[in-house]
Amino acid sequence: MEKIVFVGHSIYLEEGKIFDPNYAITYEFLNHYFNSGYRVIRHTLYRGGETRIYARGVKNNYKKIKLIGYLPDSLRYLAEIVFNGIYLLYYQPTAVIAIDPLSCFVPALFKKIGLIKKVFFITPDFTKQRFGNRLLNFFYCILDKFCTLNSDKNLCCSKTVISYKEKIYKRSSGVYVHLPNIPNPWVINRLDGISKIKNRIIYAGNISSQIDFEIIFYQINKLKEKYKNITLYIAGTGSRESYLRQYVKKNKISNIYFLGQLSHEDALKEIAQSEIGVAWYNGAFRYDEFRDSCKIREYQALATIPLVSKVVKANCAEIQRYTSGIVINDADELYNRIDQILSNETYKKELQIHCRDNYLLYSNKFQEFYDLMK
Repeated sequence: MEKIVFVGHSIYLEEGKIFDPNYAITYEFLNHYFNSGYRVIRHTLYRGGETRIYARGVKNNYKKIKLIGYLPDSLRYLAEIVFNGIYLLYYQPTAVIAIDPLSCFVPALFKKIGLIKKVFFITPDFTKQRFGNRLLNFFYCILDKFCTLNSDKNLCCSKTVISYKEKIYKRSSGVYVHLPNIPNPWVINRLDGISKIKNRIIYAGNISSQIDFEIIFYQINKLKEKYKNITLYIAGTGSRESYLRQYVKKNKISNIYFLGQLSHEDALKEIAQSEIGVAWYNGAFRYDEFRDSCKIREYQALATIPLVSKVVKANCAEIQRYTSGIVINDADELYNRIDQILSNETYKKELQIHCRDNYLLYSNKFQEFYDLMK
């Protein structure tokens, strides 16, 4: 029997609440194919969280280690590497899945010297400039190269990442696997049949500086003059949530609702009820150059038409190829593009069908990943 360990990071928001940006390609995948027959090393992405060890899958009880999460960043990264090494030596897994270079370094090292049989390195948000700090960024690039060269497979979120890595790392293309940040098909299938609510728009994700919410709020409020029942729902939490709640209240905007942090499936249910999904990124994050948006993939899977910016190159290329969403170049287009969708039922239905078809192109990807692990 395979002894599988997953190593990764989570965002600890507050006591009892965690945000995992790549939940679908990690925990839902593991829960579906391995039930509770895997272990997890879950570190904190930012200082102040904790390290957790799950011995029977992420749905079960865990042991908490607080000290590592409170160390300064550089010391914390080093402590995580040492901890990963000690734990993997103790448990001696046959296969490790790791979702970033820091998490994958020790498994890749152990595979290189023969202590682990299989290592799968997942790259969901590759970037050339991970940190503002030059030294940390240098080590990030070194670790990414080492993990890419010494893993069995490198599962990359976009073909642009694969092309870039093939060029700079000179490793055979056979190691790279295209795994877009799609939702799991078995979860999507459970949500089939949920009816759309007319003129309902949603944003699901991190409420941060990557989205210019004030511009979107203004346009949605303006559209209320033509569509009395138009609404925008915000699912998620983040650094700007409190400010934006006050902004909506202060400006007396009555058709925008905050749902707070939801479970992944509950967030998908909210998406399934919506006709349009906002993914209008402004390019604030360093990994935008190679971004493959989970948000856009979830919208498409549930026939919710994504409004996107050209920042997300991988998604935009597909959207333009398959007409599976709307690419918006400028804020002034938001009003007219939403109006164009809501005012033309035939056009809206065509876009929804194309969104679903775009998702179906990749609906077998998780089975392919599982087959690789055999």
